[in-house]
Amino acid sequence: MADDPFEWIFEPESEAESLEMQRALGLAISRWARIESALSIVFWKSVTARRSDAASAAFSAIRSAEAQIDMVDATVRTTFRFAPAVLAEWKPLHRRLKNVRPLRNRLAHGPIVRRKTGNEPTITRFVPFYHLDHHISLEGFDQWTVEKLRDCADQFADVATAVRQFGLNLDAWNAPLTKPHEQDHEPDQTQAATSEKTPQSRPSGSRTPRARRAPRPPSAE
Repeated sequence: MADDPFEWIFEPESEAESLEMQRALGLAISRWARIESALSIVFWKSVTARRSDAASAAFSAIRSAEAQIDMVDATVRTTFRFAPAVLAEWKPLHRRLKNVRPLRNRLAHGPIVRRKTGNEPTITRFVPFYHLDHHISLEGFDQWTVEKLRDCADQFADVATAVRQFGLNLDAWNAPLTKPHEQDHEPDQTQAATSEKTPQSRPSGSRTPRARRAPRPPSAE
């Protein structure tokens, strides 16, 4: 039998199971904030900004989680293009970020609902869908338990820890990688050495100073 959506109570307030689920949902969202913080560190280190707060402000101006991940991926791949070991470490982290991002979006847009029917036990679930109340049945919708929400929180914490550690380790790579980056713009060393040996041209109209004659020895009398 199809479920009537109006038998589900949205945003339950005081029931113990509902409160437990609200805490699990809040923890998961808070853990995603740790991922964003870790990504901001990677962004700061990758763009080698002088001020971390300025880099953080620029990162925070990007509202979309997907755009944040893509932006950090672009900076890492550009700055560390001469360091295959860094890129090899970043690639699986980037894949993990892309995998957990849809979970974050579903957590941000679903309600906690509760249902009591007759003598049946009360059911409290998180339904990760935008407009649940526009549908006449819950069939086909995911109904997450509190354990599922806690699992999301644990996944976010693991990813945040790994990304943060990667960002902190970038200091060891930044210093030696400045030379290849600068060489993209430095003149050829052979040309620079040749130019040092070539006399510089004098401005037009200027006179070349005459060499001073050596003093004549005194004549014998």
